[in-house]
Amino acid sequence: MRVAFVTREYPPETDWGGIGSFYHVFARHLAKAGHDVEVFCQSLNGSTLTKQDGVTVHRILAPHDVVGPGSNDALGGNKDLGAFAFGLASAMLQAVRQRHAIAPFDIIEGHEHLGINALINVARLPGAKTITRYHTAYHTLVKRGLVTWPPSEFVRALEKQSIHSADVRIASSSFIDDVVQEDFDAPAADRTILNFGEDDSGEKSVGANREKIILFVGRLVLGHKRPDLAVAAFVQIADEFPDWRFEVVGEDQDSPSGETTWEHCRRLLPEHLAHRVVYRGKLPHAEVQSLYAKARLLVVPSAFESFGMVAIEAMRMGCVPVVSSRTALTDLVGDPSLCFENGNADDLARALRRLMADETRLERISSEMRNRARDNFSANRLLADNVSYFEALLPGDNARTSGIPRISVVVPSYNQGPYIEETIRSILDQKYPNLEVIVADGGSTDETLDVLRRFPQIKWISERDKGQTHAINKGVLMSSGEIVAYLNSDDVYRPGALAAIAEVFKNEPETRIVVGNCDYIDENSKTIGLIRAKYNNFQDLICYWGWERLFCIPQQATFWRRSLMSEIGLFNAELQMVMDYEYWLRVARITPFRVLDQTLAGFRLVQGTKTVTRTDEMYREEFETFQRFKKFLPWPRRLRESLKARRHYGDRLLTMSQHLLLAHQLRRRSTLLVRRAVRVWPPYMMSASFLLTITHIALSPVVGADRLDAWHHRGLNWVSAIKKKVGIAI
Repeated sequence: MRVAFVTREYPPETDWGGIGSFYHVFARHLAKAGHDVEVFCQSLNGSTLTKQDGVTVHRILAPHDVVGPGSNDALGGNKDLGAFAFGLASAMLQAVRQRHAIAPFDIIEGHEHLGINALINVARLPGAKTITRYHTAYHTLVKRGLVTWPPSEFVRALEKQSIHSADVRIASSSFIDDVVQEDFDAPAADRTILNFGEDDSGEKSVGANREKIILFVGRLVLGHKRPDLAVAAFVQIADEFPDWRFEVVGEDQDSPSGETTWEHCRRLLPEHLAHRVVYRGKLPHAEVQSLYAKARLLVVPSAFESFGMVAIEAMRMGCVPVVSSRTALTDLVGDPSLCFENGNADDLARALRRLMADETRLERISSEMRNRARDNFSANRLLADNVSYFEALLPGDNARTSGIPRISVVVPSYNQGPYIEETIRSILDQKYPNLEVIVADGGSTDETLDVLRRFPQIKWISERDKGQTHAINKGVLMSSGEIVAYLNSDDVYRPGALAAIAEVFKNEPETRIVVGNCDYIDENSKTIGLIRAKYNNFQDLICYWGWERLFCIPQQATFWRRSLMSEIGLFNAELQMVMDYEYWLRVARITPFRVLDQTLAGFRLVQGTKTVTRTDEMYREEFETFQRFKKFLPWPRRLRESLKARRHYGDRLLTMSQHLLLAHQLRRRSTLLVRRAVRVWPPYMMSASFLLTITHIALSPVVGADRLDAWHHRGLNWVSAIKKKVGIAI
């Protein structure tokens, strides 16, 4: 399963709060479980792509002024928060869309805070399920006066769009689900799955070697996390318990008065207590875990808390949390004696006093909290809950779990009504159990759409496109299979082809692309020849005139892993004839072709098909592709093959010009081709074929076509006889 997480925060660069920490843990656990995970997050040090703990991390600069260049500033260099949020959402959409085009995601998850996944949810990227997980919206905090941030209707609109346009909504607690419904007129969450933290508690003994420390852990935000409330409560009970001390961990913040939050809290302390209160600043996660193992109590006095990862992590280490009511925290601890009235320092002091005065009870509760965290909040358990829910959202679950790879076959089509039904049936009759068929039709005006409607088990679209390559790319973007191929709408698969391909990919994990043999078939589907697959090496493949001598890769019988597209990309939409050949060259640069000696497909040759009627365009695209890739040949061979390419291209053009002149009397087009032939390979001006052709063209206005054709054919026969006799080219 391929999963994308879209989050503003992600350690280590932008570790601003619990959202980033959650996705850091979640992504690593998913990757460890064998899933393909990519994270898209805001960057403060330039756009980068890294691999961390098996997770691909895209760090993206927020653009300045919505569409301007990226900026390292936390707000993208933009003073307007709404413009920043929209700009970051746009950048995320662009980044995710580009990756999805190369290697499609099954799941794309983001959070509602700032609505940075809103445009992704609206875009409806084909084949992906979008999820918004509630982690507390910006608007929710501002509306309740929990932060000093400025209100923004634009941000609120983005957050609402993030929530309403998602395919699925997951709440991290029933409390936050109620809040989101109230603030955004949202439907109830589709699922409530509690969040979790890192499972690294080790084997610390409960109550042993602990010190009499009360901890506060979290960002120092006055109206929200309320460190001031924790300090005020400690001041009330400190003289009663002189051997206890209070330690504060978290990133300091500015307060409305102009001083920092910690400066404000320190002013609440009487002079005689200052030495018993320590501010440690922001600490690495491992050091925070060590403090949980050492401290006895954790105070979580947040005025608003949607899930409470800090409390879960403390519980795992046997550190007893005391939490505020009317938040998600009360469900986490599950013990009313550990809760105090939200915002009431006196009630917090009373709750702490009861625990500090009875050490036996405190040790018992410490053990209970650790067991509760182990049983209810283990990363493995909650990971399984998330993964099972994700997989339930996706198609083909039975086949996925049975280990049968999903194969996606894309069929580009335009006005192929006489043949497309046979093409589709040849795919469906494979009886392959995990199959996806996608027809990308260019707006056919014949019976094609009537045929497509007879097959409810396939996906199809019909709209004007920019040609066959564009249609193939559209179909690939709609697909979800681990193995991908495309089959033209007049070609067919041979029985057993998909099963044979799946067997190779399943048994050979190192194999990334497979090619088999292919029949030539006529308009009546009669076999009239065979193309035998052949591949030597990348350099031979560059020499396109060596078809069936150096290489032979029939497109109809070629299949590749989706993961290959993350490195190769899509087909070149500027090519309409040899987009497959150019793609094979890009593939061959990084991995060899696995040749399977089995006939997998049938390639139809019928007058009027693209391959027959536009041969000269195919020659041109082949030659231009060689020109782009010849740089990969070593110098001596590059020179030799460049001369061969010119001679081959010129010969093909000259032959085509004669065919058009003799078979169709296309004098103007024949003239263009013969001119191009001698520009590419000037020595052909001395050949008998060139002289015959230009003479034919010159005399055609004054001499009858039948006489000229007969004269031209006699000349060709004479040239052929001389060549056989003396063994030279004329």
